[in-house]
Amino acid sequence: MTAKIIPVLLSVLCALSLWLYVMSVESPLDSDTFYDVKVELRNETVLQKNSLSVFSGQNASVNVTVTGKKSLLNRLGSKDLVAYVDVGNITEAGEYGLDIKLDPVDGVTLSGLSVNKVTVFVESMVTKYVPIDAEIIYTGGVTSGFGYSMGTPSILATSSMPEITTTAISGPSSLVNNVDRARVTPIELGSISSSVTYNAVLQMVDANGQVYTSPYITIANPNVTVYFPVVTEKEVEVVPEFTGSFDKEEYSYSVTPAKVKIRGEEAALSTADHITFIVDGKDADLVGSKTYDLTVDNEKIEIADGTEQVTLTVKKEESKNDSHGSGETKK
Repeated sequence: MTAKIIPVLLSVLCALSLWLYVMSVESPLDSDTFYDVKVELRNETVLQKNSLSVFSGQNASVNVTVTGKKSLLNRLGSKDLVAYVDVGNITEAGEYGLDIKLDPVDGVTLSGLSVNKVTVFVESMVTKYVPIDAEIIYTGGVTSGFGYSMGTPSILATSSMPEITTTAISGPSSLVNNVDRARVTPIELGSISSSVTYNAVLQMVDANGQVYTSPYITIANPNVTVYFPVVTEKEVEVVPEFTGSFDKEEYSYSVTPAKVKIRGEEAALSTADHITFIVDGKDADLVGSKTYDLTVDNEKIEIADGTEQVTLTVKKEESKNDSHGSGETKK
């Protein structure tokens, strides 16, 4: 029985070896089609040097048929084939039909393509500065105790973006013209108990307030840091700061309102015990009531109750001698 099995096994091994030899060395030629091979755009940097930009054709794909040994084709996939068009020879804006080419693959030859050309549109590349919305949309709030609330969020300045009022966008002119402004992408902040910073991204907006997206437009500084301050309030006195002379023995003054509420982060409020306004002129020239604009020099503090102006009333004090009548006549 064993004597019969051994020749059979040897025959199977010989047949298998012969099949492997034929498939690896003498494999017959065959053709196969690979679907949805991405078509690359090459030499776009050459276009950019000529202030040109491609704004269509970047998502093209093609079905590629190649011929080669069956054993080799069995090991290939669509990702192993690289199709491309060369845009480096374009020197002017316009519409171009470019031939699709295939990077060489050892052992296979190109037999056919489902399409032979890719149409690309080339436009002049421009840079435009657009304003950044000051308003930042977010969801979430403050979980601190009574009297604490969210202050006004703002974009922090950086070395690469010292000015936070505008940003530059670049791309084909017809597309860039559709962008009206930029704004911070809405933020899901959650609940916070103290001031925090948040890494955010700018998005483009059209004139109708709708988000505008295009793979052909780039924002120079898309990443920004947003600061969310947790603030509280307190009441402080309003104090005039006289730039001229003011004799407090001969003149008196009052301010209306005498106190205002200010808002800011706790650290900033701890050192603020009053708000000042500048008063020019000598005491005698100030007699009467005059209105002054109320401003805050500390950018970390704001007036919370909406007071924009105060009234300063200056009076001349009556002298003690004038406070009594002449009374008697000397004898």
